[in-house]
Amino acid sequence: MANTQYISIVRLIEDCGFDYSGEIDFQRLKKLLLIGFSHSTDGFIQINEFSYSKQDVLEEIERSDFAARLPYHIKLWNSKGILQLLEKNEVTDTSFLIVQEFRQFENDPHFDMFFSSYFKTSFAICSRSLLKPGNYALIKLSELLAFEDFLKGGDREEAFKPIKIFLEEALKLFANLNNDNVKLFSTQLHPWIYESWDRMFNMLPDDLYQLKTDMVIGLINTSIKIRNTSKSDCAAIVGKLIELNNLPQDLKDHIVRLKGLYLIESDYSFKSSEEISFKNFFWIILLIIKLLFLMRSCN
Repeated sequence: MANTQYISIVRLIEDCGFDYSGEIDFQRLKKLLLIGFSHSTDGFIQINEFSYSKQDVLEEIERSDFAARLPYHIKLWNSKGILQLLEKNEVTDTSFLIVQEFRQFENDPHFDMFFSSYFKTSFAICSRSLLKPGNYALIKLSELLAFEDFLKGGDREEAFKPIKIFLEEALKLFANLNNDNVKLFSTQLHPWIYESWDRMFNMLPDDLYQLKTDMVIGLINTSIKIRNTSKSDCAAIVGKLIELNNLPQDLKDHIVRLKGLYLIESDYSFKSSEEISFKNFFWIILLIIKLLFLMRSCN
């Protein structure tokens, strides 16, 4: 349909009683659809919760390439997971099902041209919903990002906008953190400690690579800032950082060293004060210096 919020025209075709299983008489199909709208007083046909505009339907069926587009409409109608994503802006709980459905459309540039303008709308709305504060669903978002290759050209920027805003807001949070206000921002830090953002980061598109890199630097610095407040929260962030792939080598090295330093510190935390020798005290001082050096080099 002309509107970028997809509503399957196949539902309307079935409602008109048209059989599309064999060879299609497009003139007869158009005639039946127009007859259906002739019975409407306001130019709309309502089927369950879906409303069809005469203008949108006419724009679709009068396209010169409608004969080539209709098979894609029919395939989407039979792909219930993708259809739910497009029409209701919901990611199905059966992720395996939707993966199988998408596979039938792989390596088909004509489908990509048809699909991308609809998908960008649902992708953006779903992303915004999955990133809602207090109700984060980052694993679901990583599943949605698995299909980002079906977004083309300028549609990609619009589709990724909610993710971009979410990450940019997080960067502002990290920049404003210091030793004195960490507890004040504990709620905002919650997803970076408890959610599986590492899976989402590994699925981010190349379009957001620089932002991903900036976020990793911000998270490294944040882990250093919160270590005195909560070593377990600090370890949770570093544990996810170590799982990231496709990073610049210098950042990978920083993360590995950071993990090693925290493991050393964790080992000392189990020792009683009587067990800490002068040599151990020296290593603790060295550890703190290295942490400060890491933080300064990330900045």
